[in-house]
Amino acid sequence: MVSLKISMKSPLISIIISAYNAEKKIDGCLSALLNQTYAPTEIIVVDDGSTDKTKEIVKKFIDNKKIFLLEQKRQGPGAAKNLASKKAKGKILVFVDSDEYPRKDYIEKLTKPIRDGKYKTSIGAWVLAYPKNPWARCRFEDTSKLRHHAMKSGVFRAIKKDFFNQLGGFNASKGYSDDRIPNNEKRARVNDAIFDHDTDSNLNELYKKRKWIGSSIMANPKPAKFWIKVILGFMLFGFFIASFWISLWLTFILLTAGILPILYQSLRKVIFYKDVRLFFYYPIYIIITFIGMILGFLRPEYKNKT
Repeated sequence: MVSLKISMKSPLISIIISAYNAEKKIDGCLSALLNQTYAPTEIIVVDDGSTDKTKEIVKKFIDNKKIFLLEQKRQGPGAAKNLASKKAKGKILVFVDSDEYPRKDYIEKLTKPIRDGKYKTSIGAWVLAYPKNPWARCRFEDTSKLRHHAMKSGVFRAIKKDFFNQLGGFNASKGYSDDRIPNNEKRARVNDAIFDHDTDSNLNELYKKRKWIGSSIMANPKPAKFWIKVILGFMLFGFFIASFWISLWLTFILLTAGILPILYQSLRKVIFYKDVRLFFYYPIYIIITFIGMILGFLRPEYKNKT
């Protein structure tokens, strides 16, 4: 393992991965991280209560002195990352998801603004690992383009450890939004620090992601539009109860208003991607992800304490 006596220009970097049922992707993630151009790193994987072979796969990598495995009961990625950050020896923390495959120079480029002392946090960019996948095409307008995190979202991928501690770590009760910490510190955007994201490539994954988002809705601040929609929803429900005939007409109108936009979007995607399958895939995608959101909202997957 790299000695901890490293100059300020080449500080030890702790790469932190929260993994939950990631047996199909964790191998690719770790392999990519072991092939980085920036050498002084340690990699801490936190198994967040997986029920598949995630731990067994990670243990195969542990002969490499850079990799460490921690375990916790299912608490969500925010809690897992906080646990790893307490054990991390690096001066800089880099957070990587188990379905991300960083390119060879990702760590070097992502952390350079922090190593140079110009910034305390930084974010990179990503592309879809499988841009031709029909389910990914259902979700994204253009699966081939380079994607960036919003500068005002509070998301970062690398951060000085002492600043992370100063901010108090992640709020593990936020669910889907627990990968961000609102702060006024200016972040470095490193457009050429890129990872390939193996996400949204099958219907089960899309369903689980929407269920996770649904379960996190009430844990995050809501804009006025959200509450307006809730009130309108209750009013609409009241109309249904008040009049059977009104409810029939409203049901017809809502179905018409819902089906036509879906058909329109399906056709748009077919034309844009030149992929006829999307005319059938997109309606299924809408239905399954909507069900996932509703079920997640009604029955959160897990409940955390801050």
